[in-house]
Amino acid sequence: MIVDREYIKNTIKIACAKAQAILSYVKIANSNCTERCSPSTT
Repeated sequence: MIVDREYIKNTIKIACAKAQAILSYVKIANSNCTERCSPSTT
């Protein structure tokens, strides 16, 4: 069975895009939570 390199590249691109989207979403959620939960910490 020959694996298509383009297929692998596209799969990796999609996986990286999903990971970046999740990371950015988590960052936004964390910043919102810290602003709401502890506004007078700093």
